[in-house]
Amino acid sequence: MITNKAGYDEFGNPVIWRVNVTWLESYRRAVDMLYQDDSEETAIKHEKAMEELKQQVLGKPFVPSDAMYVGSAFDSLLQKQPFEFQRHIEGSEWIYEYVKTPHGELPINFREDAIREAIKKLPERMTHQVKFLFPTTWDRYVVHLSGIADGMYGVGIIENKTTGRPKSYIDYVHSLQWKAYCMMSNSRKARYNVWQVQYDSTFHVDVVKFDYYEYLYYEELGEEVNRYLRDFMTWCKYNDLLDPLEERTASKPFLLTDY
Repeated sequence: MITNKAGYDEFGNPVIWRVNVTWLESYRRAVDMLYQDDSEETAIKHEKAMEELKQQVLGKPFVPSDAMYVGSAFDSLLQKQPFEFQRHIEGSEWIYEYVKTPHGELPINFREDAIREAIKKLPERMTHQVKFLFPTTWDRYVVHLSGIADGMYGVGIIENKTTGRPKSYIDYVHSLQWKAYCMMSNSRKARYNVWQVQYDSTFHVDVVKFDYYEYLYYEELGEEVNRYLRDFMTWCKYNDLLDPLEERTASKPFLLTDY
C-alpha cells in the first residue's frame, strides 16, 4: 500500500487512517493493566483484551454483552420526548426500547418514572450525539481520530453511562474517551452521568443509583491522547493492521456522517 516515507501511496494520494476513540480507550485499558501488577492472570487478561481489539480493527463481527444492550437502550431513551415512549400494554409503568441483536430486535424495558428522572439530570439545551473527526499525524501520515460524544453543553462534554456495579471518580479519570473529546472540541470539562442498574433475564431494568463526576481539561491532555494514538498506530503496524484502518485517498472525500 505505502511505497515511500512521505505519506503517499503509489498513485500519489495521501494515505489516511481513521481510528475510533473507542479503540484507543480499549488499547489504553489493555496496556495500562500491565502496570497494575505482573501476575500471570493479568498477563492473560491483557492478551485477551488485545486479541479482542485486533478482531474489532479487522472488522470481525462483534456481539455486544447484555450490559451493552441495556446501556444502548437507556441512552436512546434519554434522547426522546415522553410522547415518543413505547409500551407493550397501554397504561403500563414499563416502557421499552428496541436494540438490534444477531437474533433480531430485543426490547429492553425500563420504568417510565426512572427514565423521566434520568432525563431531568441532563441540561435542557444539551446537543445529543456530537460527532468528531480530528486530523493528526503519525510517522508522516495523516490519522483521523473519530468519535461520537453522548452530548455537549456549552464548553462541556457529557457522557452517559450505565453500570451494574458501583463506580467512583477514579473509574473514569484516566479514560481517553473524555480526554479525546475535550481535545477535539476544545472543551474545558467533561461530565460523566452514571446510573447503576440491575436487570433480570427478561431485560426489565431498574435504576438503583445515580452519580456524576466532572473532569477538567489540563495542559498535557492533548499530548497524552496523541502519545497513546502513536503507540496504537505502532502496534497496528507490527500486527499488520494498517490496511483495515485505511480510510480513503484524497480523491474520495470524507464525510462526518461516514462512520
